[in-house]
Amino acid sequence: MALSTRSNERSRFDYRIQGPTETISEYNVALHAMALHCNFADTLTTRLRDCLVSGLRSETIRKSLYTKKELTYKDALDTALAIELASKEATPSTPSNVSTHYSGSKATPQPQLQQQSRNGKGRRRFPAKQPRSTPQSFHESACLRTVRGSCLSCGSNKHARVDCPLKDAVCDGCSKKGHIKPVCMSGTSRPPQPARAHHVQQQIPFLPSSVLFQ
Repeated sequence: MALSTRSNERSRFDYRIQGPTETISEYNVALHAMALHCNFADTLTTRLRDCLVSGLRSETIRKSLYTKKELTYKDALDTALAIELASKEATPSTPSNVSTHYSGSKATPQPQLQQQSRNGKGRRRFPAKQPRSTPQSFHESACLRTVRGSCLSCGSNKHARVDCPLKDAVCDGCSKKGHIKPVCMSGTSRPPQPARAHHVQQQIPFLPSSVLFQ
């Protein structure tokens, strides 16, 4: 293969990013197909890792991978696929057959208490107020949600929070670590930013591996 042709193929590989409707698995297959014409030799896995991470469409996944030390290509791919799956499971769905009419029984009115006065006439007295229950702490509420099958990091019912691949993710809404935007409980979540009209290759510039993984 001519040097100029190889350089062109490597340039195309370096600037390849995940498409708008492309899954991470499809994106990874495309990178492997392009790498066949680049002759990376011993640096193949390193180049695959760098291009995979820098070209991911999700900023949440990229940030999560950038925080890991000694990240290998396999670790990057496995983590990205796990977060993608958890994000899909956390997407809220609207029930299709929810009734808006209340069909429960009406509340039974409580009888009024009467207190007999000395002259024989009755006098109304309202029932004593019930003591308010002590509100659960945030920690207790979080534990209950986990036990009931709602992971606080991603909202999935497939695992507990301690096993969630998104437990170290950075939220796109509040910029805090430990959850993703669909399950964010912060009142300071930022509104979604309007889509940019720039070319897709200009959104995520290629960064060499020496900068990404120092």
